[in-house]
Amino acid sequence: GFIFFWSGLTLALLALVLIASPTADTNAADRQVIGTDWRKVLLVLASLVLYALFLERVGFAFSTLFLLSFLLRVNGTSWPRAVAVAIVAAVGTFSLFELWLKIRLPKGIFGF
Repeated sequence: GFIFFWSGLTLALLALVLIASPTADTNAADRQVIGTDWRKVLLVLASLVLYALFLERVGFAFSTLFLLSFLLRVNGTSWPRAVAVAIVAAVGTFSLFELWLKIRLPKGIFGF
């Protein structure tokens, strides 16, 4: 039960470090985001919302496979490489959490 607590605490501490370090010696004009591709930002946000909506229905393995493939493709990775990396990551995380740590993940309509 502590995995969520410790990962959340670690994430919060890292976020505080990121927020505090670059803004300590710069003014507001220097902190402005220049050259942000807002189309990519919106695609990533939309894909995360869809992932959350379909996670229970489709299951962890397939949802993660599709999400990672899409995110890698948005980042500029070729389709074959994106799918290969997504398969390895989805199978690896499924094996780690479901088989080794015995944490129940959403099975979905396919049963795994």
